Amino acid sequence: MKKISRILFLALMVLAVASCHKKAKTYSGETISVVSETIDETEKEAIKSPKDCSPYDATIISLNKLKETNSYEIKTTGTSTASVFGVKTSIDISNTRTVIGSEAMITCISAGMISSGSQRYFNDSKVYLRKGKVDKKTVSATFDDEITPEVITNDEYINRYGWLPFQVFGYIVNKDTLKEDITIKENDNKSFDLKIALKPDSDAAFYYKREIGTNAKSPKEPEFVAIDIEININDNFTINTVKFEEEYKVVSGDFSFVGAVDTKTSLTDTYNYTDVKFNEDYYKYFKNKISES
Repeated sequence: MKKISRILFLALMVLAVASCHKKAKTYSGETISVVSETIDETEKEAIKSPKDCSPYDATIISLNKLKETNSYEIKTTGTSTASVFGVKTSIDISNTRTVIGSEAMITCISAGMISSGSQRYFNDSKVYLRKGKVDKKTVSATFDDEITPEVITNDEYINRYGWLPFQVFGYIVNKDTLKEDITIKENDNKSFDLKIALKPDSDAAFYYKREIGTNAKSPKEPEFVAIDIEININDNFTINTVKFEEEYKVVSGDFSFVGAVDTKTSLTDTYNYTDVKFNEDYYKYFKNKISES
């Protein structure tokens, strides 16, 4: 299989060089008003536990609670599998998202046949971006401190990637985007599992499509096939983990001649709220570059 993957990769590279690339789609000016709903404050005061409300309300309370949380760190691990010409290729994903007050930092690593590493630092309505070199064996990346980061505004970032890191995810959860009723299950450790299925043809992925499309340098919007999410929360609505099972078709800008590629991602976000700190070296780099500008 590895030999076939290498041959496929070489064939794709030759075709990519020979082909006439389409321009990647850009996103701007397109917005919808509701990202997630809110619970009436009077009703919310009577809700002390997920047992006191519907699974839908428990979900909305949990999503909104993170927005009110000052600091947290999220480790994302998983795989993305694409099927090209009948051959499946997988990419390992390892991301870290750290939020402290109004600042945030994301390190994104994808390691596989095609690898990429990047960092994004958010502060004062601006985003600073740089790329790194990926080690596929360790699924890690190194970053050159001499490089000058790209600087864009929050609005430009949203046009490009769809959503800012100060929320649980880029999906829109409301009664119009639900495929079926949310279910809840209480576990032995007094945590609760919320299972959410979103309509792939609704506005559920309106913003998240931008992130996928931008990462793939796609000339058109990705087309979602399935969106399944499981959120594990504590008795006080604090999120512990979020698991994603996603299926979509996306055209890669580098290999647009292949057409839309069937892609499946399986990801787990693990939350930490204790002793949250930015990576000292990464933080120093961005602060130094900001002071130099």
